Amino acid sequence: GVAGVARRHHAAAVLVGGLLCDAATPFAFGTHAALFGFAHNIIFRMRDRIPKDDAIAATLLALFANFGLFLVMSALLSPGGPAAWPRLAADLVCSQVIITLVTPWFFSLQGRLLDLVETALALRAERLR
Repeated sequence: GVAGVARRHHAAAVLVGGLLCDAATPFAFGTHAALFGFAHNIIFRMRDRIPKDDAIAATLLALFANFGLFLVMSALLSPGGPAAWPRLAADLVCSQVIITLVTPWFFSLQGRLLDLVETALALRAERLR
């Protein structure tokens, strides 16, 4: 059905984004794509339990996804062992702060753009009558 088509399009976009990240890193090609695909699958399965228009819920979801991906990537890909932990902790704190600041703005921008597109489509349909 429609949900299956949407899920395939979302998954394709996530995998392409992962492959783009893979192209810019020295890690095994496909690592980011696989991790992003896994995170997408989990989030997609949770989507019915998450309020659609709640900026706090969206921000918390983004923070948890970032934290999970960061932990897995750090565990799998970080050289240096315990000596690298202070740097990794600083990177995690910085990324979480940035996500907390940007996520509400980003989702608001998406909502307004969708409203704009809906308005433009309604006006176009009105003109075609």
